[in-house]
Amino acid sequence: MRNCFVVIFSIIFYLCKSQPLNSARQSLEEVAGFFEGDMNLSNQQLRDIFMNPNAGVLDSRRRWNRDSITRNVIVPFQIRARSPYTQTQHNIIRAAMDEIERNSCIRFVQRTNQQDFIEIFSGNGCWSHVGRNGGMQELSLAHSSSATCVTNGIVMHELLHALGFYHMQSSSNRDNFVRINWENIQPGMEHNFLKYDHNTVGLFNTNYDFDSVLHYSRTAFSRNGRDTITTLSSQNNGRIGQRMRMSNGDFTRLRNMYNCST
Repeated sequence: MRNCFVVIFSIIFYLCKSQPLNSARQSLEEVAGFFEGDMNLSNQQLRDIFMNPNAGVLDSRRRWNRDSITRNVIVPFQIRARSPYTQTQHNIIRAAMDEIERNSCIRFVQRTNQQDFIEIFSGNGCWSHVGRNGGMQELSLAHSSSATCVTNGIVMHELLHALGFYHMQSSSNRDNFVRINWENIQPGMEHNFLKYDHNTVGLFNTNYDFDSVLHYSRTAFSRNGRDTITTLSSQNNGRIGQRMRMSNGDFTRLRNMYNCST
């Protein structure tokens, strides 16, 4: 138990810091300074991950609400005023939402007076809260002349966090599919590769997904440019960490999580 508190204290201390982008290999998901790089968790969520095996993505209280008439799941959102997005970036964000809507019962609606909603803005890196937290919750898609989070795959990645999903390599069965090369991980970043209890992070009746848009890349948080994650089979030719679009498995997990009929 004492070790759990030490780990939690170390993570909370880390979350208070933001990391500069110090390498061309380092992604904007890694520098935001949150848990596993891009997940802004409350203290309660951190406690749940380490002490309560019945919380996290499987906790229905973290899910967005279903409309009683249409039976769709409604996710209100707004883009913060004076964000530096061009019309092109606005179109990319909306297109990512549209693709999720076409493949699930999720519906992203422009916020009017809803109490619980997502506010998209250009913050420090790419990050999101996990699931519905209540009230206004931020989702950062940093955009500048030198780097941007506003791509189809990254927008989908962060929206999946907001809908309630953790990273694929956090799955309880990950050791059957990938090896974590601890010696190549940046010192102090080891907590980004934790594995969760199967009651906390569920795959919702799907297989481990190398192609998931929520999977870390091979060199995530690498200290030396070498692989921090190695696949244990030739499946997918060892490719992981794509940020092009959600995989078929991602869509299936989303539909299963929210009990979508389509």
